[in-house]
Amino acid sequence: MALQRFPLCRRDELERSRFVTRWLSDLRDEVTAVLLDGRIVARSSVCPHFAGEFTVDLAARRFRCKWHAWEFDIESGRCVSNGFKGCLRRYETDEHDGMVAVLYDG
Repeated sequence: MALQRFPLCRRDELERSRFVTRWLSDLRDEVTAVLLDGRIVARSSVCPHFAGEFTVDLAARRFRCKWHAWEFDIESGRCVSNGFKGCLRRYETDEHDGMVAVLYDG
């Protein structure tokens, strides 16, 4: 299946706020794009434990679940707070005319 593009945010919005979270209904996922060292890292931002919301801690480079405090490394997607072995889904991104889009092949 060919890659599909799903618009997420404008690059200037991401540069101002350093992260943007949006629900992408076509993917049935909430995605957070984070600006790390000039690179865009986009991950699912729904906790795999009970689908809780995340807060974003840019200094620690972590997502933290508001419900049960599970923490995930933004770069690797790995859980760093307990023995959960899974990772948060990473989405590839691209930019065109100032718009950041998530790429998906599913």
